[in-house]
Amino acid sequence: MTLKRLKPIKKIKFSDRLSSVRETVGSKVFDIVNIILLVAIALIMLYPMYYVIILSFSSGSEVLKGGIFLFPRGFTLANYEKVFSEKQLIRAFVISIGRTVIGTFVSVLLISMLAYGLSVKSLPGRKFLNKFFFFTTIFSGGAIPTLCLLVELGLLDNFFVYIIPAIYSFFNMLIIRTQFESIPSSLKESAQIDGASNLRIFFTIYMPLSKSALATVALFTAVFHWCDWYAGKYYIQTDMLKPAATVLQEMLDKAMGEMSSQYAGIGQDIETTSSTLQMAFVVVIMLPIMLVYPFLQKHFAKGAMIGSIKE
Repeated sequence: MTLKRLKPIKKIKFSDRLSSVRETVGSKVFDIVNIILLVAIALIMLYPMYYVIILSFSSGSEVLKGGIFLFPRGFTLANYEKVFSEKQLIRAFVISIGRTVIGTFVSVLLISMLAYGLSVKSLPGRKFLNKFFFFTTIFSGGAIPTLCLLVELGLLDNFFVYIIPAIYSFFNMLIIRTQFESIPSSLKESAQIDGASNLRIFFTIYMPLSKSALATVALFTAVFHWCDWYAGKYYIQTDMLKPAATVLQEMLDKAMGEMSSQYAGIGQDIETTSSTLQMAFVVVIMLPIMLVYPFLQKHFAKGAMIGSIKE
């Protein structure tokens, strides 16, 4: 029985050990500095939102004095009481929810169908159609031609003025089309061999495999519908059809006119001012979107990166 010769143990030099210690210390310092910078950037980005919230809970006289930075001063709910005292606001929220849900669903569905057609490379005139739709992002008809078109279509003072003009978006279509083009064509070919129609392929293959892109486009569209006040301001005359963003904008304009004389008396005890009321309006408008966003954040982060990397 022979014994195998053992290899001599390599001696670790002091310089090697010192360099590894330096690398460990350097990496720890880098991590600490990196964490501090990221926390600082996060605080800088979150503070404006926090500042709006604390102002909305502060009394108007304290806001006029200034110096509110971290906590509300003269805590009051008068700003929110004034916002929700408007009877029309509840009905306006129903209109906003309706246009957001219906408008988002219709827009995502029809844009997805358009993107599906343009994703087919063998489509006749595909290059011309892509250039044609891109042309619409550079030039628009303008306010007066748009108003004339809405009059001819009978959409003025009509709920569908929120839905139909906002269906198409070239940018949203481009996100979905890019996602569709990344799906292997072999899936579509195998489904066609099995006798599946284009409509079935669209709903059973392309739509389920494009959840991230669809969620991204849905979020973009929903935010637009929820925050849009322009259409309700200039295309709607019936108060019952105005969305919440338009009603809040009109309430703010009215409140600013009524409170213009309050700035002369800073020493007076003022519950609400135009600035505090405006902050309360901002919180009321952004709260629903903030509650929906966490559920779509995972898909949104993935869908927003579609087309950014070419392999």
